[in-house]
This record gives sequence, structure tokens and C-alpha cells, in this order.
Amino acid sequence: MKKVITVSVGGKSFHMNEEACALLEAYLAAFREKVGQDTQVEDVMNAIEERIAELFNESAPSLNSVVDCNLVRRVATQLGMPDGTAAFGEGAVDNRMVELPPVHRYYRDPDGKKLGGVCSGISEYLGIDILLVRILSVILFFAGTFGFWLYIALWILAPVAETPTQKCELRGLRPTADNIRRFSNI
Repeated sequence: MKKVITVSVGGKSFHMNEEACALLEAYLAAFREKVGQDTQVEDVMNAIEERIAELFNESAPSLNSVVDCNLVRRVATQLGMPDGTAAFGEGAVDNRMVELPPVHRYYRDPDGKKLGGVCSGISEYLGIDILLVRILSVILFFAGTFGFWLYIALWILAPVAETPTQKCELRGLRPTADNIRRFSNI
């Protein structure tokens, strides 16, 4: 019989057994240690906890599900460490990275925006030069009202990539610890 506790990870509540909670705390402590003493350590740690919560929700979506050590190991192995090393000791079975296809979604990009981030988001999503996208949008704007309404619709309907995970999804990258750290420094 294992004791189950309720913990908050990334602002969401989860039921975890004590061993899984201790394993997750050890992973987060080791992760914090490898991040170092940057000025944005808390932002990186918050982003990692949010990503862990997302992965827990995907794997244990029911409210009565209990997060166990296997799920914690799988999530920690998927995220890895900030320096690219594996989450658990060398030679462990858990070191195999879970190769999931990256999620590729369109968001407005606030980092390269001039007006609403629509063109910058299209540029990052398609992987083409921002200048080309902006020239095409100006041509469409002056070619008729279609370009204007398309821009306005994308500005209203497309969400802004605010979190490091969303910035990874915009670029079609896996939200690993290294990528999350890269985009939390922007």
C-alpha cells in the first residue's frame, strides 16, 4: 500500500505517490542545479514545471489518476537536462529519449513583431524570411481588401506565443529543457 498525496506542479494539482513525488523533486533540484545562477532561473523552472504538468495531463487525464514513478521517469527522460544530458544516471534504461514528433502550431510571434506579430508568426511557422512575408502582406493589402481582412482575421484569431513551449511549437521544435531554456531568455 502506497501513500498518495496531492501536489501542485506548474499550477495544476496532481495525485502522486510519495516515491514519485520524491523522484520529481530530485529531478527538479538537479535541473535547477544545472541551470546555474542565471537571472532567469525562476522563469526557466516555471516553464519546465508547466511543461511537466502538460505531459502529466496528457498521460494521466483522469482526475482520479495517480502519477507514479514510471510516468515521472518518462517525463523527465523526455525533457532531459539543460546541458543535454539524460535525466537519470548513465546506463539506466530510462535514458532512452522518447521520440515524439514535435507539435507545429501557428501563433503570432511577439518577439519579432512590428504591428501584431502576424507576419513574424507566419515567417517562423513556415521557416521563411520575415522580409518576404512582410512584402507579400503589403502587396496583398494594396491589391484589394482581401489582404487587409486576412491580416485582421489572423490578428484576432491567432493566439500569441507567450510561453516557451508555445514558442517551440511555433518553430516546430520539441519542447525539451534546452529549447525551453533558449526561448525563456528571449
